[in-house]
Order: sequence, then C-alpha cells, then structure tokens
Amino acid sequence: MKRYKICFVGPYPPPYGGMAVQMKVMSENLKDEGVSVSLVKTNQPIPKVFAKIKGIRTLVNFIFFLKELLKKIPFCDVVYILGASNLYFFLCVMPSILVGRLFKKEVFLNYRGGGPQKFFKRYRPIVSLILRKVKITVPSGYLKEIIEEHLGLKSTIVPNIAYVDDFFYRKREKFRCNFLCSRNFEDMYNVECVVKSFALIKRIYKNAKLGLVGDGSK
Repeated sequence: MKRYKICFVGPYPPPYGGMAVQMKVMSENLKDEGVSVSLVKTNQPIPKVFAKIKGIRTLVNFIFFLKELLKKIPFCDVVYILGASNLYFFLCVMPSILVGRLFKKEVFLNYRGGGPQKFFKRYRPIVSLILRKVKITVPSGYLKEIIEEHLGLKSTIVPNIAYVDDFFYRKREKFRCNFLCSRNFEDMYNVECVVKSFALIKRIYKNAKLGLVGDGSK
C-alpha cells in the first residue's frame, strides 16, 4: 500500500487554541503510525521587530506562510487544512487550497470555528467556488448542516480527538450547578448566548454560578 505524505496546514501551539491542539494531536498520531507528515504553520515565527506592529505583523506572517506553502506542498500527496471563517479564510485557507490545487494534490479542509452563517451568507459565491473541489470534514453535525444549507456542499463528520483517559470522574454527594465558559469575548463566539442561556438555568437552580474566562475586544 502506498505510504502517503501528508502536509498539515493550520495553527500550531503555542498558543494552545482549539485548532492548534487538534493539529498537533493529529499530526503526532499519524507520525506514530509511520506516516510522513510535514507542517505549515499559519502562525509563523516571524522576526520580533514585526511581531508587535498590527497590520505589518499580518502581512509579514502571510509572506512567510505563503513561502512555506510553496516549499512543502509540492512534496506531499495530501494537503489537510484546518480552517475557519472571516479573515483567516482569505489569508490562510484560500491560499492553501489554491496552492494545493495548483500542484494537483488531494485537498481536505477541516472546517470549524464560530460565525459561519454570517460569513457564508456574505461571501457565498467565492467560498462555494473555492470549496467545490475540496473534500470537507467538520467536527459536528451542526457545522455539517450549516455548510449544506448555506453552500449546498457535502461534508463528513470527523469528531475532535480527546484523550478521555486523562480525565477522572469523581462522584459528588451534593450536586452544584456550576458552569464555565472558556470562549474568547468576540462576536463569532456569541458569549452573549451563553449568558442568556444561563439566565434560564438560574430561574430553576437559584444557586447556579457561571464563570466566563477569556480575552478579546468585548
């Protein structure tokens, strides 16, 4: 059986965000199985002189990123992209797909992230055109329905990898209704919906507590 060479494209820790962790886990698991894996990080290690200058930082990162795509994709068989909406789509996802198609590679897109409905509605023609020749995977049935409804495209559910044996269950004698939301305070994560939902829970469980942990512009 042919041994495929896979090029992963996406963020890589640090920092330890959702996509970055999944890219790390998938690439390392495949390496352990003897698969040839290469990485193209969307969060490139750019020179420190540019790292704190907004706008310039994005431009320099994009140049470094595009250089890595052109360097590694020609030597792989499969391109596996971890993607999301908004600016990330145009700066990272779209170039990766176009370079992959340019070199006639099999391209997979693992689509995730918040706010897909608004993004698809606004940019449907170009997004549909770009994704038409790509095999799409998603981590949930929710995203599968959204992609089919807004873009008319099929996708396959590939759940996130979680090492459940790392977590231990401790039976509580007294149930405490405590919740924790670790989403960053950005519109696409809709933390406002979490707060509204918790208000409904609070009506029934008077001692319920909600903790919000994150950063962002809100």
